[in-house]
Amino acid sequence: MAKGIDGYAHTACIKSGGYTLAFMGGGADVCYPSEHRTLYERITESGAVVSEYPPGTRPFHRNFARRNYLIGAWSKEVLVVQAGEKSGALITACFAMKSGKSVLSAPDRIYEGCSAGSNMLIQKGARIYLGREQLLEGIENICKGDMGEELTADTDSCRVGAGNNDFVNDGLSNLESRILSLIEEEPRTLHEIWRLCPGGCRIDSVEEALFSLEMDMKIEQRGGFFHSKRT
Repeated sequence: MAKGIDGYAHTACIKSGGYTLAFMGGGADVCYPSEHRTLYERITESGAVVSEYPPGTRPFHRNFARRNYLIGAWSKEVLVVQAGEKSGALITACFAMKSGKSVLSAPDRIYEGCSAGSNMLIQKGARIYLGREQLLEGIENICKGDMGEELTADTDSCRVGAGNNDFVNDGLSNLESRILSLIEEEPRTLHEIWRLCPGGCRIDSVEEALFSLEMDMKIEQRGGFFHSKRT
């Protein structure tokens, strides 16, 4: 329900009589951004507002990465209109690709930072988006239970903000490999892992890496706070 393409997509869907879902980075009862109060109310009337957080939870930056994973998991097909190198849209698209979902990306100028992420998705195997006919075709295939050709995207290296030298064995980023080594002997909390990571590492980057490892079934949470390797 963010400003920009998210808000436009929800509005267009409602105007055409469609059913739209808004995934929140806080409680389902907290409208964010507040300027979209009218849109929020219209979505609750003709669709649904979805959140994994308790009512009253304020939207925090780190919550939106998990929110984007939910969008990718819920979607049958994902279209990325524009994404920078570290855009949250990449979290959604990369998780969708890893899950075998259809992902389309609109190509843009290669020298513009705001399109680096969407162009990278095409390089990694996303389909080039050229017009709405592709979306209509995808919907027809979904209704028929036929997703078409099997996705062959390079999902091991499709991660947010990844450069050519950011990956080591098994398609893990350097940060993810570091986290696995930190919890090799004993479970640790998010803040413990963050303090032990290299200087300058942001806590939201650590949380995104933890969630990615959890989705890859490499780690698990214990007691809601501690992270440990799966055995």
